[in-house]
This record gives sequence, C-alpha cells and structure tokens, in this order.
Amino acid sequence: MIAISTILSIVVLLMGAVGFVLYRGLVETLRDEHQDLWLAIGSPGLVFYSSIDGQRKAHRFFSQREYEALDDSDFVQLCRVYRVYARSYSIVVGATCASLLLASVGIGVA
Repeated sequence: MIAISTILSIVVLLMGAVGFVLYRGLVETLRDEHQDLWLAIGSPGLVFYSSIDGQRKAHRFFSQREYEALDDSDFVQLCRVYRVYARSYSIVVGATCASLLLASVGIGVA
C-alpha cells in the first residue's frame, strides 16, 4: 500500500503542476482577450483573488459554465478542459488521501 501511496503522491504533484500551468493560461487568456469579463468577476490571479467576493464570482463563472455564453470557441474549450482536469485532479487527490490513510493504519498489502 505504501508503494501505491507513493505513486499517487507523485501523480498528485505532477498533476498539480500541469493544472497550475493550465489555469495560468486560462487566467491570462481571460485577462488579455476578455478584460471586461475578467474585471467583472474580480480580476482572478494565479494564486490570489482581489477579494472573497471576486473568488466567489470566479468560482461561479467556472462552476455554472457561464463561459459557455462567450463567442470565443477556443476559450470555451480551454474552460471545458480545465473543468474536467480539475475534477480529475480532485478524484486523484481523494484516492491519494485514502491510500495514505489506509497505509497509516496498516491496512493493505506491502
């Protein structure tokens, strides 16, 4: 079980790095090509948001698929990819946490 936990931990780190690069592209595209929308949802940045309200607006923009209304098929596709990637990442993080928990209590195969 420790080997699985180690592998999953490495996968989480790699996926996190890829997700960061993907999100960076998304935020930069939003800022550069849709500045009015970027300002309206609170000027999301790579790590920090301008306010809690801005974070809530940005989360709603992505979670409720408000980006689908834009007339920019490339950006919409990037948002769809990011959304699927973020959900996949969440599943891998959950599996990693479960495997680490099981390994810590001694359940599983060595």
